Amino acid sequence: MRHVAILTDFGTSDSYNGIMEGVIRGICPQAKVSYIAPNVTSWSVVSGAYLLLSAFKYFPKNTVFLVVVDPGVGTKRRAVVIRTQNYFFVGPDNGVLYPAVKSDGIRKVYEILNKKVMLSDEISYTFHGRDVFSPVAALLACKMSPETIGPELNPSELTTLELEIYSVENNCIKLKAVHVDKYGNVALSLRPKNLIPGREVKIRIGKRSFDVKTVRTFGDVNPGERLLYVNSFGFLELAINQGNAAYELGISTGDEVCVEPCSQEDFSLFI
Repeated sequence: MRHVAILTDFGTSDSYNGIMEGVIRGICPQAKVSYIAPNVTSWSVVSGAYLLLSAFKYFPKNTVFLVVVDPGVGTKRRAVVIRTQNYFFVGPDNGVLYPAVKSDGIRKVYEILNKKVMLSDEISYTFHGRDVFSPVAALLACKMSPETIGPELNPSELTTLELEIYSVENNCIKLKAVHVDKYGNVALSLRPKNLIPGREVKIRIGKRSFDVKTVRTFGDVNPGERLLYVNSFGFLELAINQGNAAYELGISTGDEVCVEPCSQEDFSLFI
């Protein structure tokens, strides 16, 4: 049996994640089920995509990733299964799957249209995680052929989403906040080439600006001090040692963050 790994923005205070797991176990009792994250920031396709990209490669080959971060549920957005070089991905075609499947190499894409692979003929307009995605993930875990779920799509038809994006303007590297973790650390939309510790940079958020030191790890600065470093997934990240950078600096996912290196040499190390 294949492993099913779940990532959703449903949280832990309601029954949604538990119901999805129940559907999977009811259809494919032998499947091993685990969670990447049950509480992605609500409606944040970007955060969901970042977490999926960061996690998928650490799971066994042929894992079925069940991803439900789906603010467009019940609309005309497509439900898809994507077979990559090493895995299966099940979820909405809204970009949340795209960075991960692109990274692993897309082999086949199928649109979920076959009613026989859904939970019932009466599909909820607001809970496709239960009625569409979980049954399909369970059937894939029990080694159903993905060709049975619906027509094949050209990979070029997928909704794209890029996590590594930047632009340069007036010596400023303009980035986006792509994820805020439990600690308030803010992952940014750049994997820098070679971040040298000990340099000073200026961070601008809207009309506010402040100096930050580049470091290797949190203990390189005192508690309460700001730091800029490369996180464990290779992305540039802004934090406050033993503090909440997102809260204290007023940053949310999707916000623009400008990094202004102090020299042209430092500038070239980022991009």
